[in-house]
Amino acid sequence: MGDPGFLFLFLIAAFAVFAVAGWFNARRETAALRERLKRSYGRLPERKYTPEETARIPRYFEEHIPEDIRSGFPADPTEMKDLSACFAIDDITANDLDLWSLFARINYCRSAAGEEVLYHLLRTPCYDEEILNQRELEIDRLSEEALRVDLQMSYSRLGGSGKYSVYDYLALLKQVEKRSNLIHYLGAALWLASLILLFVEFSFGFLALLVISGFQIITYYRVKGEADAYLSTFAYILRLIDCGDAVSRTLSATAERQSDFSGKLTGIRSQLTALNAFRKGAGFLVNSSRMNGSGNPLDIVADYLRMLLHIDLIKFNQMLREAGSHEGEIDGLITILGALEAEISVACFRASLKPRPDGSRGLCIPEFLPDHAEGEEDGTTPLSLEVRDLTHVLLGEGAVPNSIQVSRGVLLTGSNASGKSTWLKALGLSAVMAQTIHTVTAASYRAPLCRIYSSMALSDDLQGGESYYVVEIRALSRVLSAARLKQAPPVLCFIDEVLRGTNTVERIAASTQILKQFTRERALVFAATHDLELAELLKDSYDNYHFEGVLTEEDVRFDYRLKEGPSETRNAIGLLRRFSYDHAITEQAEAMAERFIRTGEWSL
Repeated sequence: MGDPGFLFLFLIAAFAVFAVAGWFNARRETAALRERLKRSYGRLPERKYTPEETARIPRYFEEHIPEDIRSGFPADPTEMKDLSACFAIDDITANDLDLWSLFARINYCRSAAGEEVLYHLLRTPCYDEEILNQRELEIDRLSEEALRVDLQMSYSRLGGSGKYSVYDYLALLKQVEKRSNLIHYLGAALWLASLILLFVEFSFGFLALLVISGFQIITYYRVKGEADAYLSTFAYILRLIDCGDAVSRTLSATAERQSDFSGKLTGIRSQLTALNAFRKGAGFLVNSSRMNGSGNPLDIVADYLRMLLHIDLIKFNQMLREAGSHEGEIDGLITILGALEAEISVACFRASLKPRPDGSRGLCIPEFLPDHAEGEEDGTTPLSLEVRDLTHVLLGEGAVPNSIQVSRGVLLTGSNASGKSTWLKALGLSAVMAQTIHTVTAASYRAPLCRIYSSMALSDDLQGGESYYVVEIRALSRVLSAARLKQAPPVLCFIDEVLRGTNTVERIAASTQILKQFTRERALVFAATHDLELAELLKDSYDNYHFEGVLTEEDVRFDYRLKEGPSETRNAIGLLRRFSYDHAITEQAEAMAERFIRTGEWSL
């Protein structure tokens, strides 16, 4: 047998070995991943986030919610069909309630699309019970192991989008200069011609093959270096399309499941049809597993073919045009697939909540109340909220449950470190979770569908040149403005230390009037304060609750139990003793405080 025939047979044999090895390796990895997904269900997430990920994950939210709404200035609800977008959780509230930590606790997503849509979900409370009920139906179905794992396998193959969001890449695609494929066609033709020549005149053909192969590889890497980021984007879109196909097949497996997810199935199929031209022939040319770094031997062979024939570079310009003209369909597919994986994450989160000592599940499905009484269209009926055995979702085991039932605002007093701020955040997060993931870490939750605002963890704006007090009054002003919107859901607001940034006399006077103004609007306010005067001044408008601690010679002990009425204990000066301040300081401070309480005047 001649040299060309031997070489040909050798290449065929090597290819067969690579194919078999790759097949066995893929099966082994698939089986191992499936087992990991089964074992991880019900466990706490252990992922750590890089700075690049914390910047990437909010990009879907930023792309779909205008900056002024994120800053706390909602759009006119009469001009927007989607109230979830109109009344999204603004940046101040997201920071106050630490929504990023809530996201990290709930996130079990395997793909960038799922992560970004899950974050968006937590920032956009829903105001339609029908949507929430459908979401609940889907979450319940996704708790089934077989369906959930099959879908998670598809999302695992979709994977991440690299250091940046696909929306960053799509924006960059618009700036790419269109280039001719002539040099790539010519190089590929010459390489194939030299390969044919190898069988006609081996020596000359082999030399030509080496020279042209070297030229192709050098020019490939020169151009590929510029196009790499965009090829990664195309590969992600192709994986997104493949994921859509796989998810559609899984959901269509039975008629029962198809009816449960009919809306998502219809949406996925519609977007896939529109993207047919983009993926036609591209699944092999820009191989998703190659871009994902699978290490499959067949992918290594395919990589060499790309270097020699420039297949992916030739396809680049074609796909660039398709991506630009179908950006809406790509976004639509990310939205639907991401929403489904976000619901899988919620199912995993629910499974991870451990039963409480009393045997209860540690979670409930919220019940939503009307925001006004039957037949009263003016909305003047007091809003109400009832939550039983609520714990802060981020505290985990050992968190103390508390209950409250109110139909007007609440003033929360108590000693330092007694639990006031934690309770406000627990209530705020419960409202967010109720209207987003339809899950609350409580025995029961009943409240209207509300717009959620807070003014808690503020700080002065050094770059903007604004003092803490100015930042604070701006934050409160945005909530008052939101509460005055009549054609909108009511406001649920959480305030920690009203106007703490100014002097005592003006703080109490201004705080009283601001809190009274809230009672004239469609708003339910929970405000924590150290100013016991507010409890007396607003006793006819607000209910009083408090936390307290017991100060001993060695320590301060808290039971973290919510109690009715204003606080009657103080511990600020006592804590000075706990931290070894001189006795003369603490004794004289106590004497001054006692004189003020008796006389209403300060004196040394």
